[in-house]
Amino acid sequence: MPAIPRFRIRLTDKDLWETREDMRKESEHTLAVVERFEREFASFVRRQYAVFMPSARYSLYRILKYMSFEEGDWVIVPAWTHPSVPSMVIAAGLRPLFADIEGGLYNMTHNTVPKEYWKKAKAMIMTHMYGCPTTVYELLELADRHRVKVIEDCCQSAGAAVFGKMVGSVGYAAIFSTGYTKNLPTLTGGFAVTDDQILANHLKDSRSSHFNPVQELKRSMRSCFYINHFTAPYMYNNLTHFLSSMGIAVGWDFVHEWHKEPVITPTPRIKPPTPHPVQAMLGMKMLATLDHFNKSVAANAEMLLDQIKGIRGVIMPRVTRGHQHIYTGFVLMVDKPWEVKKALMTRGIDTAPGYIMNCAAAPEFSEFNVKCVIAERLQAMRIHIPCYESLYKDQIDDMARAIVHICGR
Repeated sequence: MPAIPRFRIRLTDKDLWETREDMRKESEHTLAVVERFEREFASFVRRQYAVFMPSARYSLYRILKYMSFEEGDWVIVPAWTHPSVPSMVIAAGLRPLFADIEGGLYNMTHNTVPKEYWKKAKAMIMTHMYGCPTTVYELLELADRHRVKVIEDCCQSAGAAVFGKMVGSVGYAAIFSTGYTKNLPTLTGGFAVTDDQILANHLKDSRSSHFNPVQELKRSMRSCFYINHFTAPYMYNNLTHFLSSMGIAVGWDFVHEWHKEPVITPTPRIKPPTPHPVQAMLGMKMLATLDHFNKSVAANAEMLLDQIKGIRGVIMPRVTRGHQHIYTGFVLMVDKPWEVKKALMTRGIDTAPGYIMNCAAAPEFSEFNVKCVIAERLQAMRIHIPCYESLYKDQIDDMARAIVHICGR
């Protein structure tokens, strides 16, 4: 059985070559192309307005700065999140209130937010982690009762839904990421969506009139070409897997370290460039097949989950009734994850720890540290199992047998 990389990106070499061709069509590089993509994405999410932004974190920062908060107001934030989220809260002059998560959902839910938080907070960042929607309506009810504004973090969940309603369509505003590792990739960038026209205009004004430099897009494209090359079967089986195995054997995950970011995200610069029309062209192509892509990934995840469920002591992804999970990440909680990782690697299955962390215990946010038991356990026990569209049934079966054998011992 061919070895299985920890991830494959959605952008194929064909997509990237077509994007290179689009770069040559300078007469089509107009703001109208960006605005068309914005309208299509707004329709997809079922919001009045969508603004194509330089990044999701910049979107969050601008939304928080726009809202009528006072310096030092509190914002409820899930403990298990990307560190850029509390970084942007702090950069906006606010303070994060970290709340624990539920195992299996890996999200902050209405069950995990302490009652006293609702009396202090002015806003809440409601995250749908790994493509799994949180308990949306229960959280919204609590937020409405206490007049807490809700911002949805949909950076890993474009296309997920709750009782048929798209994530990103229920809060005051929502943010999405469209980086090249995401399920709606535009090389770089993100989206902010809302039904508030004044906020939408504010977000558009927060971008400069210049487009993202083509050179920056070419750098992202080179990264994509390299990833595709080194995770393609011919190269992965003959070189990449061997190198990764050598690193894991001595306790060094060089792939993870290569992609690692600093915990503290700097305050965004004023008026970064507007995403390039070429990015919008690529985004519209990706958006047209996003539902099909999400369903393919979810089908693979559910096939794997069906074969490994019931292993004693292993916490699996779980889905709340009526919630459409799209599995942009497939995370297990296991004892001794590094030992499991090494054992899976010997069977040709690469895994990853991921880049989400328990920010409630991070020394970089020491002023706001609180005890979040499940997030702490997840930090110590998490392992990301490969789950993407291009997996074959035989590979999924092989992974399931390996997980049952190793984790069920």
